[in-house]
Amino acid sequence: MTKWATFDCFGTLVDWRHGIATGADLLFPGRGAELLAGYNRHEAQVQREFPAMRYRQVLAETLRRATSEAGLTMIEDDASVLATGMPYWPVFGDTRAALAGLRAAGWRLALLTNCDRDIIAETRRRIDVPIDAVVTAEDVGSYKLVPRHGARAGTGHSPRVDQPARRHRRPVDRGRGPARSHRPGRHGRGGARGMSSTLRTISARDALVAEVRQRILSGELRPGEPLVEAALASTFGVARPTVRSALQVLVGRHLVEQSDRRSLRVPVLTEADVRDLFLVRTPLELAAVRIIVHNGLSLAGARARLAELAALSEGANWADLVQAHTAFHVALIDAAGSPRLSRIYPALQEEMQLCLAQLRPHYPEPGALAAEHRDLLGAIASGDADRACDEMREHLERAVRNFTTDARPSGQSA
Repeated sequence: MTKWATFDCFGTLVDWRHGIATGADLLFPGRGAELLAGYNRHEAQVQREFPAMRYRQVLAETLRRATSEAGLTMIEDDASVLATGMPYWPVFGDTRAALAGLRAAGWRLALLTNCDRDIIAETRRRIDVPIDAVVTAEDVGSYKLVPRHGARAGTGHSPRVDQPARRHRRPVDRGRGPARSHRPGRHGRGGARGMSSTLRTISARDALVAEVRQRILSGELRPGEPLVEAALASTFGVARPTVRSALQVLVGRHLVEQSDRRSLRVPVLTEADVRDLFLVRTPLELAAVRIIVHNGLSLAGARARLAELAALSEGANWADLVQAHTAFHVALIDAAGSPRLSRIYPALQEEMQLCLAQLRPHYPEPGALAAEHRDLLGAIASGDADRACDEMREHLERAVRNFTTDARPSGQSA
């Protein structure tokens, strides 16, 4: 018989307290802990008043109430800071090992969450252990737990049976107090028998693409390292055709390349590659900066991405840092409001992320990186186009210098 273990996500697997406090502290430095407490007081009432509201809107409305209660005035654009940072909230230190242990013991894993589908999809990447099924409040039209969660899982009853014996000793919800059925993220793990195929699951190919991509961008798979079908199939327990298909996706995204011997490997970016990449990238970003300054365009999207970057803890997963860094620059491009510019720029993203990944030994921690980008954003917001472009040009040239003087892969000539 298949055994299922179901988990709440935020507060049980992911450190929601850190995420909310850090997001609030970005808006009101030194007030994060106070606003976290206020948030916790108001969230349940918001959900009772608006039972059909998407969770990102719940986050925004609850934060509005918490800041108002504290006598603070929040810019409306800033209300999205929690939702935009949520995919980057850190998992608890024991989460991955515990979930991996359950899988090794034969349990299948499912998440029951109030979070929106797009946010939980990003959070699954951070958990970094395969999840077999997810049920969200969007799927069932209600915040958990209600019988519809069991029905969605194909059980017809509330999912609170079959709990793994070794997991009940963990707190129901770390730091959040006793579980209450009307509040999101307050519930412990249960289990559900007979999960039906109505639950969306990620394909083996897509899961493998995500995992290999993460290992490349994190530096675990190093530049030049061969990617052998048989070895990957054995490592991940999938068929070789699945590996072949996944690698072709990664070739198309320039994260895998063919070597001289026609085998596949992690790309090795040379100095010439990096200079060529920035030759294309720099004019695009300078054009975006001038358009933004000359037209006084909103930087709300870039501020939100900066909040995500700043929300990463020191020692955060390198792939997450690369992703957050890239997202900031994409937001600046999008802020220019040029559909064609926004269409051209993302084609460079994967190679830019690969370049950043190869800079890992020489790159600052999240706090320092966020400070650098905060200065860049400040120059753009100053309204001085020349200053803003000078700051952006120096920002990009510094990245090239870092790569070409310190981070050049061994064996590569200048």
